[in-house]
Amino acid sequence: MRKNFIVFLLLWFCFLPTIVKAENLTPKVDNTLKVYDFAELLSEEEESKLHDLAFNYIEKYNMDMVFVIINENPYGVSDNYTRLYSQDFYDYNDFGIGETKDGIIFLIDMANRYPYISTTGEAILMYDDVRIDNMHNDAYSYLKSGDYYKAFEAYGNSASDYASVGVPKSNKYYCIDPDGEYYKCKEEPKSVNWIVTILGSILGSLTIVFIHLKKYKGVKLSTNANSYMKNTVTTKAIDTFLTTFTSKTRKNNDSGGSGGHLGGGSSISHGSFGRSHGGGGGRHF
Repeated sequence: MRKNFIVFLLLWFCFLPTIVKAENLTPKVDNTLKVYDFAELLSEEEESKLHDLAFNYIEKYNMDMVFVIINENPYGVSDNYTRLYSQDFYDYNDFGIGETKDGIIFLIDMANRYPYISTTGEAILMYDDVRIDNMHNDAYSYLKSGDYYKAFEAYGNSASDYASVGVPKSNKYYCIDPDGEYYKCKEEPKSVNWIVTILGSILGSLTIVFIHLKKYKGVKLSTNANSYMKNTVTTKAIDTFLTTFTSKTRKNNDSGGSGGHLGGGSSISHGSFGRSHGGGGGRHF
């Protein structure tokens, strides 16, 4: 027991400087605001419009929405540092709605010319990897042309559109626990292989036909009326089976967003705060 405690203390003192450093590097802001333009690339009017967009989203979907532009990243210049900054900015400034800190942050890192989306809590379920990629695609042309307001507007509108649809199928069997962790909470029903089922049915039908035809060939011609009726009934039974057999195909009822996405799920990572986040980066611009 004492040995385990000593190991714990050693690990704590090893990681403590990193945690303290990350917290110190993260700028402290008023989290009641939702737009933070540290690069001064947005006009006051544009910031005001983005504030309205964020507050409307928060009120309607009960998840937080944050927009951030940085000119320099104190962590360094790499895609991983962009991810880490977005997650720490969200966590250390205590953004998020409810116990699991539900919300989404859009970060444009001008030092790395790289956009990143980070999701927390229920937003992890709402925005799977496919939706994250689609939101980046919606904003990319604006990022490339230097219209950062339009890029943020595209991000915010896409997030609202997806939230209005609900959780995608890829996360239908996943949940967020009270600690904000993403986990599989339901078993997926076993999918039916319809091709195998149909081929099996056809093979079974052909087998029955083959057996009855073989029996039919073995019957000798007879003037006996009973023999004639027996063969006729057998033939009708076969005809009835073949003409009433129907095949069924699976119908796609996906309602998981504008693209009707199947599969995907949410990739999970952690900032220095230790909280789980979904999301991902876009293309460099």
